Amino acid sequence: MWVDNTKEGLDEKVLPRRDGTSVYMTQDIGTAIKRFEESRSLSKPTYTVGNEQDYHFKVLFIILKKLGFSWASELFHLSYGMVDLPSGKMKSREGTVVDADDLMEEMVNEARKAGEQLSKLRRHHGG
Repeated sequence: MWVDNTKEGLDEKVLPRRDGTSVYMTQDIGTAIKRFEESRSLSKPTYTVGNEQDYHFKVLFIILKKLGFSWASELFHLSYGMVDLPSGKMKSREGTVVDADDLMEEMVNEARKAGEQLSKLRRHHGG
């Protein structure tokens, strides 16, 4: 089973492998449908995923539209650059991610520490 996306300037996408197992695209189609069914109130579902996945999400959104899901036109891929962690590349499928709230909290704490250090230096040096 495959989808021909050549009219959209993309390639032909195979959905299941020859042995019947699923590929990421098949899994993402199922996940998108399930998310919509569970959260019909979402107005603009957004996938926040690195820019190396731009092509994948273009294909996913086109396939969902071809399958007749009207809500597929509301899907949005918020693409960002590569995120390198001390443990390597950030990969949500493998659980190597950074929570944005945790990151912001850490940044605020680091800024506070830096400000306190600067304040101590100024007092110490009469600044």
